[in-house]
Amino acid sequence: MFKSMLQTYKLMDQVRKKYLVFALAIFILFSLAFASIFINQFVDINKIHAENTRDQIIEIKKDFMEDTVNNTIGYIEELKILNEDRFIKRINRLKLFIYDHSEEYGIEHIKDYLQNVGINEDLLIVIKDPSGFTLYESLTAVEHRQGILTGEYFISEEVEFEGYKIFLGALDSSVRKLVEETLRNRLYTDVYFEDSYIWVNEVINYEGGDGYGRRLIHPNLRDTEGTLLSTNMEDIAGGKPYLVELEGIKKNGELFSTYYFKKLTTDTIEKKLTFAKLYEEYDWIVAMGIYYDNIEEYITRSAEASKEGREDALRLMSIVGLSLILLGTAIFLWAENKYYDASTQPLKTEVETDLLTGAGSRRAALKAISKGFEIFKGKGGVYDIFVMDLDDFKLVNDTYGHEAGDSVLVRVVESIKKVIRDEDGFYRWGGEEFILFTKGIAPENLDHFMDKILRAVEGSVCSDKNMKLNMTVSIGATVFFESDISFNDAIRRADDGLYQSKRNGKNRGTMVI
Repeated sequence: MFKSMLQTYKLMDQVRKKYLVFALAIFILFSLAFASIFINQFVDINKIHAENTRDQIIEIKKDFMEDTVNNTIGYIEELKILNEDRFIKRINRLKLFIYDHSEEYGIEHIKDYLQNVGINEDLLIVIKDPSGFTLYESLTAVEHRQGILTGEYFISEEVEFEGYKIFLGALDSSVRKLVEETLRNRLYTDVYFEDSYIWVNEVINYEGGDGYGRRLIHPNLRDTEGTLLSTNMEDIAGGKPYLVELEGIKKNGELFSTYYFKKLTTDTIEKKLTFAKLYEEYDWIVAMGIYYDNIEEYITRSAEASKEGREDALRLMSIVGLSLILLGTAIFLWAENKYYDASTQPLKTEVETDLLTGAGSRRAALKAISKGFEIFKGKGGVYDIFVMDLDDFKLVNDTYGHEAGDSVLVRVVESIKKVIRDEDGFYRWGGEEFILFTKGIAPENLDHFMDKILRAVEGSVCSDKNMKLNMTVSIGATVFFESDISFNDAIRRADDGLYQSKRNGKNRGTMVI
C-alpha cells in the first residue's frame, strides 16, 4: 500500500505537493500548540476531570437506582397478578369440584372437604343452609367478619348446592400479604454494590405527622419492621428525610433525595443518596440508596488512575504527534490513490464490458482466462471453456439490417445469462461469437450444460418491429489439459468443437476432450 501511495505522490503535480507540505506544517504547529496548552493547564484539567468523573458516576448510580427500583415495582406487579391468578384458579377448581360431585356427595361431604387446611387457606368460604343459618365459615372468613382482616374482594363466587349457598371469595389483602412475604424473602437475599439495598415503607396517612407510615421491609433494620414512622423525625444534620420523601412522592410519585443514615455493614452514619417511587396499588414506597463515602472513594481511585494515564500520555505526546503526522500523510496519499482509482473506474468498466450486449469484453475474457490458467497450473482443478457462435447471423443482418442484428445479440445474451451461474464469466469474443469461462463443471456434465444453453437460446424469440426470429447457437467445449502450454490451446480445441457443430447441422454442442 505504501509503495502505491509513494507512486501516487510522485504523480502529483507541484500544486498538490505544496498543499501537502503546507497541511503537514499546519498540523505540526497545531500539535505543538496543543501540547503547550496541555502542559500549562494540566492541574486544572485534573480538577475538571475529577469533577466530571464525579458527576458522571453519580448520574450512572442514579440511573442504576432508578432502573432497579422500577424493576422491583415491576416484580411486585407480577407477584400481585400471579397470586390473584392462583386464587382465581383455586376458586374455580372448588366450584368445579362441587359441581362434579353434586350427584354423589351431600353437603356434609362438601363441608368436610372445604374444611381441609390446604384447601381453604386464605380463602373466604361460607356455607349457609336454606334458612340462612351459617353452617361453616373458614378462618379467613371469620377474621374478615370480625374486622381482623380488611380489604375488598377481588373475586367472589356463590354456588347453589342442594338448597345450600356456598360463598367462595378472596381479599386483595390476602394477595397483598403473599406479595409482601415473597418480596421480603427476595430483598433479604439480594446483594448490591457497597452497602446498597432496597427497602419498602407503607404510607398510612398522606397528610404526614406521627405514624404517617410504617417500615414494611428493611434488610438493614429487620428487627424494626412494623415500626411507625414520623415526618417530624430528623437525621444528624437536622434534615427531615421522611417529610422530604412524602412531599416528593405526593408531588411527582418519585424523587431523588439526600440524608444521613446508618450503613448496612457498620454502625457508622453516612450521607446517602436515595431514589424512592410510589407503588400506588398498595401505597408502598420502594426505595434504594447509595452512600456518598463509597462514591467519593471510587471517584478518588478513578481520578488517580486517570491522572497517571494522562501523565503517560503527556510523556508520549511527541511520539503520538509524530505518529499522527505519519498517519495523516499516509491517509492523504491513500485518498489521492483512491481518487485516481475512482477517476479511472468508468474507463476500466467501459474497457471490460461490451457496451451493446452487457457481456464482458474480449479484453476482460483474456484477463480472466489467463488468470484461471495460472491457478490451474499451480493448484489444479477443473476449468471449462465454451466457444459459441450464432447460427446464420449474417442472414439476419442482410435481411433485416444491423439494428435488428443488434437486438438479436442482446436477446441471446440475456437468454444465456439466465441459465448460467453468477460466478461464470460470459464474454463477447467478437461479432456474433461469445466465450463462456466456468469452473468446476466436470467433463461428463458438459453435454448437459450445453443443452441448457442451446434450449435457452432456441426458446428465446427476438422481436423487432414486424419480424420475429428464433435464433440458435452452435457450441464447442473443452477443459484445461495438464499438457496445455497456454490457455490458447484450450480455446483452439473449443473452436474445433464449434466448427464440428457447424458442420454437423448447427444448433448443437460438441465436446473436445
